[in-house]
Amino acid sequence: MYIACSHNFLNNIQTETKYPHTMQTFLESLPDYGAIQLLNDTQHIIRHKSQPICKHEKCVSLQRATRDRSGKQQRGLSEKKLLFRTDATNDFIYISMLDEVHVLLKHPKCTINTMQALNKNVSDIKKRQSKFPIFNTGVYIDHTKTSPLYPNLKQEMTKNKSFAMEIAEFELDLESAKLFMQTDNIQNKWRASRTDEKHGIQIDQKIQIENVLCIKLYCNHSKLCTEFRASYYKKANYTDTKDMIVNRHCDNHYWFGRFLTNAIEFYGESPNSNTRFYHGLSGKFIFNHFSAIFETPTSTTSDKTLASEFANDGVGIVLELAPKYNKEISFSKCLQVSDFSHFTQEKEVLV
Repeated sequence: MYIACSHNFLNNIQTETKYPHTMQTFLESLPDYGAIQLLNDTQHIIRHKSQPICKHEKCVSLQRATRDRSGKQQRGLSEKKLLFRTDATNDFIYISMLDEVHVLLKHPKCTINTMQALNKNVSDIKKRQSKFPIFNTGVYIDHTKTSPLYPNLKQEMTKNKSFAMEIAEFELDLESAKLFMQTDNIQNKWRASRTDEKHGIQIDQKIQIENVLCIKLYCNHSKLCTEFRASYYKKANYTDTKDMIVNRHCDNHYWFGRFLTNAIEFYGESPNSNTRFYHGLSGKFIFNHFSAIFETPTSTTSDKTLASEFANDGVGIVLELAPKYNKEISFSKCLQVSDFSHFTQEKEVLV
């Protein structure tokens, strides 16, 4: 069942009592425990979860966690205060963390169904059914040889013409990324595999806040993710030149593209010869080649069954991806991003 937050849902929430205390105050009041410990425990619980079911007919945690975050009504601060039942905007982060744990533990089947619905665009599916477009793996963009339109990531994310976030929304994601920077996984696991002077990265360097923020933005904002990926491709009429594509990308998603690509290439793992990833396509395509280089960050999963769910119940197709040659294994990178995603059960891997 597709559960998205609607105006009726928000109107109903207006009659509900707000939470008596802020979650931030509560967590900070606990001795020897706080938001970082909660994140660490959340990631541990998710990996060892059981399968009891929540029987609440109108579970607010489920509705919040599986809402359509790309909808306009979800981007306003006043609407979010109603949705989260608090005027303390920092609490949006803490409540979301608890919602995620509840939904993944208590609504396993519904979570998969809603993830499907949130990542499908019905109008796009219908267009793809009417004809078979050529499958495109994107244009290579060297961010060290191009220039951004905006001076930093914040201005790019909040002012670009492709899909601009509200400043308050960006700052909430930034605060969430700061918390993630202090978790055990970040402190102990996410280290650069090599040095690159052009990007200012040193081997064994801990992953940076801008990389973590861009991973979270990519995983949790479906509309932004769609517009970002589209910036690497020709538009529907197939008349764009490479320069046009590069300029369009740099004018809207330069910093996002650079930091996300760096996260994959420098902090990702090298697959082995038996590694397989799956990418679900919601329509059918014409393939000019069965060997290709994906030039854009691409969402995959290690679970073939999940990929088939995103292939629109047989209307689309599932791609199986792997390095073609042994020598490519050392250059190919994959980044496990489930810990950063609201949709942990997707087992998402960026390649």
